[in-house]
Amino acid sequence: MVEIVTTTGERDVVDPGHFTSESAQILIGEVMGCNRDLENIQKNINDVKNKMKNIIKGNSFLFCGICNLKIFYHFLPFYRKSKC
Repeated sequence: MVEIVTTTGERDVVDPGHFTSESAQILIGEVMGCNRDLENIQKNINDVKNKMKNIIKGNSFLFCGICNLKIFYHFLPFYRKSKC
């Protein structure tokens, strides 16, 4: 008997005498399906990372713009006085 443990913790017991080409193809298909799922998860993680980076960049641009406006309005009275 051979025990195969999947990534989900499931256990399959296979009798080597009954381990056929067909059962090997089934296992290979399951492994390929899991691999595809993992690749999709990795792609989704990368998409979320990129979206978060864009949000952070956008917010930092907004923050810098607000800071610049505050500085501008702080010095505006001095600018007006010097022009008169």
